[in-house]
Amino acid sequence: MEARDFRIGNYIYDFETSKCCKIEQICVYSKDSLNQNLGVRYRNGSFWTAINYVEPIQLTEEILLKCGGTYKNYGYGDSQWKQWNINGLSFNQNRNGIDFTYCELTIYHLHTLQNLYFSLKGEELTIKL
Repeated sequence: MEARDFRIGNYIYDFETSKCCKIEQICVYSKDSLNQNLGVRYRNGSFWTAINYVEPIQLTEEILLKCGGTYKNYGYGDSQWKQWNINGLSFNQNRNGIDFTYCELTIYHLHTLQNLYFSLKGEELTIKL
């Protein structure tokens, strides 16, 4: 993970505390003579952590439902998929239940969906975690 992958407002998973957190700031966490380590601040500005202590949140059906998503099932047999809709943003979920594809972009993580939604809609995605 790199800090440039995230925006303020993105949700991440802090595996030290086992919690989902919303990024409030991206900043230099520590600096030494060889490099700078980027970090994130969350929990009302009271907690900092290095970027290597957080993980992206895997995009699942449960997460999509918490984003206000609805879906319809299509296909039959080995050729089944779901078409999801979140406030007019439509994309397909393939049959193995992992990849959520929008045009030529495959989305695996919640922060990527948040960034795509913001880019296309000009507003933050509402998420009820």
